[in-house]
Amino acid sequence: MKINIKKILLSLFLVSLFLIGSKTFGATYNFSQNLTIGSSGDDVVALQQILVNGGYLTMPAGVAMGNFGNLTKQAVIKYQSANNINPVGNVGPITRAVLKNTDLSNSNTNQEIITNNLSVIPPSIINKPDATVPTITLNVNPKEVASGTSATIDWKAINAVDQCKITAKDSAGKNMSSIIDLFGSKSTGPITKSTIYTIICYNKYGIPGIASTSISVVDPSMLISQQIYTQTSSITGISTSSANRGDIVTITGSKFLNDNDVYFDGSKIDSNLILLQSSTSISFIIPAYQQCILANCLPSPVETKIETGGKKTIQVANTNGFSNNVSFTLPSKIIIIPGTPPIKPYVAPKLAINSITPTSGNRGDIVVLTGVSFASDAIVFFGGFKVPDNLVVSKTNNIISFFVPPFQIGCTDPDYEICPKLPLPGNGLIIETGGVKDVYIMNISTKATSTTIQFTLPSKKIIY
Repeated sequence: MKINIKKILLSLFLVSLFLIGSKTFGATYNFSQNLTIGSSGDDVVALQQILVNGGYLTMPAGVAMGNFGNLTKQAVIKYQSANNINPVGNVGPITRAVLKNTDLSNSNTNQEIITNNLSVIPPSIINKPDATVPTITLNVNPKEVASGTSATIDWKAINAVDQCKITAKDSAGKNMSSIIDLFGSKSTGPITKSTIYTIICYNKYGIPGIASTSISVVDPSMLISQQIYTQTSSITGISTSSANRGDIVTITGSKFLNDNDVYFDGSKIDSNLILLQSSTSISFIIPAYQQCILANCLPSPVETKIETGGKKTIQVANTNGFSNNVSFTLPSKIIIIPGTPPIKPYVAPKLAINSITPTSGNRGDIVVLTGVSFASDAIVFFGGFKVPDNLVVSKTNNIISFFVPPFQIGCTDPDYEICPKLPLPGNGLIIETGGVKDVYIMNISTKATSTTIQFTLPSKKIIY
């Protein structure tokens, strides 16, 4: 049987981090490949451990790590969203760069976790799927204050039950403690001495998780917050002065903030392209060329040639303004955008009758009209009279079929102004009911009237 030594060593390393009772130290993993559904191996084990540590993934009971399935994909989407990465669910170069700098022992590299010794925890508890050591996120802001001012503490405990205990110990040895909820935020109150804050929470089996952080009391003139947040950023160096679009570039300088925006050639870079940033460095991916930006997306009727390379500028902006410019060169590249002829507005064809079939016949026969722009509310007139709706057999936008109506005395549909009016009966008036009849169509909604076409009936006279 072939033994995978690398996988055994990685598994032993991960188990030691979470089951041996000691303070965890920073340990990262170099992801060598992109990961997606179906991937397996050591990279997937390390990925799942980071996702579990961060509270993004809970492994089902009895399922070993090492296979990338839909559950892992959903956890990756949550991780990417939390780290301002496009949440696609696959681990590509951007996500790998962030994961590479994530402590395997805990998703928060500034956090400390202490567990009981392995010999103290009964094996019956260690093997339970819900015996995970509580993970605690603990942050303070700011980390440096002037004497007599306060800071804010934020915390969140995962895999813990009931409540947690927070202890504050200042540099004079004074201790204060209180019971807190599993997550929340609170003010420290006025601080006069540098203080260490420790939170301890327990899971259902009594296994503790501990996190610590500190606040330093310094001379007001030395406060980092005053030195940074009241000034614009400054760029002093760049990892390379020329590269291709899609390459990673790192700029160095001072007074970079967490909410810095990076501008490349005058346009703001999408936050998903910023990989890492600290107060002194920012790494980002050179953006792809954007053909259309806002109002410039209107099509051009002529072919356009655009130079996408050449000299570019890089700037960093914070709430206090823009930094200095640094120059950057992209290789020369010309793209050609084909011209787009202007689109002519659609003009509906004019209502018209092109043919009538047959061209002669008797009353009661079926007649078919063909043409264009027959509306759904179109009505047919035969010999000056509206054809009743019950005599219309079918109707489309270019074909109408109907029965030739029987002869009628007078106007049977006075709602239509063009319905002809016959003289009052009497005096033995002789009326010819046959002969040539005009046929036309009216669209009621537009009052449009078609061209006229003729239909011939056999000669027949009645006395009126």
